[in-house]
Amino acid sequence: DFFENTDIHDVISEGDDEIIDRLVSNPSIDFTACNEFGYNALHQAAIKGNCYATQRILQKCRDIVDIQTDDGFTALHFAVIHGHQEVANTLLTLGEAQVDIQNHFQLTPFLLAASGDRIGLLELLLTNGADIKAEDKDGNTCLHFAISKQTIYASDEDLKILADISIHLGLEGDELPWEVIASYLVQQGADIYHRNHQNVIPLDIIYDQSAIEKLVKLASMLTTEQPKEEDAAEPQSNTRDCLLCSEKQATILFQPCGHVLICDDCSKNIPIEKCLQCYETIVNRLKIQDDHEERVVDLVTKFTCKVCLNQSCNVAFDCGHMVCTKCGERLEKCHECRKPIQKKLNLF
Repeated sequence: DFFENTDIHDVISEGDDEIIDRLVSNPSIDFTACNEFGYNALHQAAIKGNCYATQRILQKCRDIVDIQTDDGFTALHFAVIHGHQEVANTLLTLGEAQVDIQNHFQLTPFLLAASGDRIGLLELLLTNGADIKAEDKDGNTCLHFAISKQTIYASDEDLKILADISIHLGLEGDELPWEVIASYLVQQGADIYHRNHQNVIPLDIIYDQSAIEKLVKLASMLTTEQPKEEDAAEPQSNTRDCLLCSEKQATILFQPCGHVLICDDCSKNIPIEKCLQCYETIVNRLKIQDDHEERVVDLVTKFTCKVCLNQSCNVAFDCGHMVCTKCGERLEKCHECRKPIQKKLNLF
């Protein structure tokens, strides 16, 4: 025809399963023949969302599953771009398609799913081993793409998935779809501080301060949640790297929570209103000037309240056990020994 489509191209577009069977069974059919756009039969099936044609073609010649167009797009790329999750699943399972194959822009199917905010496809690709840290030719990651689409349309099916993810992550429930997707990607290991080739991190693209704080809080919780066993066996150091730049030593003490998480430069250059670890509003910031102050702060911050698991202990009971101020106000019995609390002593 006008676009140089073969018979198999046309039948796939029409969706006639009976004729598809007949053509696929014809030994003279060339599944690699391309139309004017450089699409072969499998590309056409992925673009049109024809899962039956995809299955039949793969059963006949699975070795064409990763054939690329002149721009490097595969059938899996096309299935993701057009939102055809069932076709993508067939390509991955029946066709054993390369999940992280790149086009000429170094875009993987996973990055394309992130750019289209297709949560179902993101889950599918991650389940099949997609690289959460993949970058395109400009150094952009899945978070750069997902966050850049801050106004998106979500299907009813996607909204259900997003609601489940929101509950699983313990989100507040009022987040926009892109916020839930970004939170999901962070939970899966995406780096909110990764800089692309223009030195832009995903947080730089967000204009809503509360959304920034939520992602920072989530990332901080995930990085401090469970220390590795080998790390636990090593001697504790009095110092730590800045949580934001990872280049300089953390020297800024947040008050009243007492956490030391960022360096002086990041404190000056990046607007932070709440602690990145416990999410307490920052009332004041103190710069640690010497090793003695640092050791004192380390002794304070390593004693974390065992009730809320967030704040530093700064209230002692007459039994000797300690909690933070907030938890101390509401406790009548010690959380550890269960003795009635007679006295509460503010340590600092």
